[in-house]
Amino acid sequence: MTTTASTSADPAISAVHAFYAALGSGDIPAALARLGDTVTWHEAPGMPYQGPEPYHGAQQVAEHVLAPITTDIDDLTLTNREILALGTTVAVLGSYAGTAHHSGRPLTLPYLHVWTVIDDHITEFRQYTNTAAYRATLS
Repeated sequence: MTTTASTSADPAISAVHAFYAALGSGDIPAALARLGDTVTWHEAPGMPYQGPEPYHGAQQVAEHVLAPITTDIDDLTLTNREILALGTTVAVLGSYAGTAHHSGRPLTLPYLHVWTVIDDHITEFRQYTNTAAYRATLS
């Protein structure tokens, strides 16, 4: 999984950037360490990785989101186009790209990720994307 993102002196943006940078370099343990045990993770409604409740803690995110998505999408890339900080909230506009492993269909899909960062710790993640298009790519 690769990502691109800009850096910033803003501590909230820096924390989010560190997560994307770790993912992009394939350092999943470092990405998960940025989340910690207290993060609340909301997958977009309709995503195949959405649980009945939000996920809590890095271990649940690893098991229910990161592991399955890297199995479903080959060469997954997250490209962050714009990063906006509003206090403890960071909004990231970007796009997913890759190839669905089973269908061979290309994935090109925009996203909005909304992060909450308090005292340099990521405490919450919310994903917004076209889940119907994502599911169609997989099938």
